[in-house]
Amino acid sequence: MDKVCASTAEAVAGIPDHAALAVGGFGLSGIPAVLIQALYGQGATGLSVVSNNCGVDGQGLGILLAAGRIARVALHRVQASRPLGAVRHPERHPGVLDPMAWPG
Repeated sequence: MDKVCASTAEAVAGIPDHAALAVGGFGLSGIPAVLIQALYGQGATGLSVVSNNCGVDGQGLGILLAAGRIARVALHRVQASRPLGAVRHPERHPGVLDPMAWPG
């Protein structure tokens, strides 16, 4: 199997709706920003995400969160970002996001 993709669009083409993704990085450092942008363009929705955080407005996973593409999230840290209101206070945003329990 050839594991080299000609484009970022090709790299994310096989990610279906409701996929579970583990996204690396710390804050905005080391995140797969170009792939996140490609995934936004690809249109997958209902995603479950495990990550250190969920980005900030207009950057990182914040792009997908603001677009309503992330349905469930397990985070280590929540930053002060407007789209993250659904993460910080899910009771104020019913049906928007289902925060998964993070151990310990």
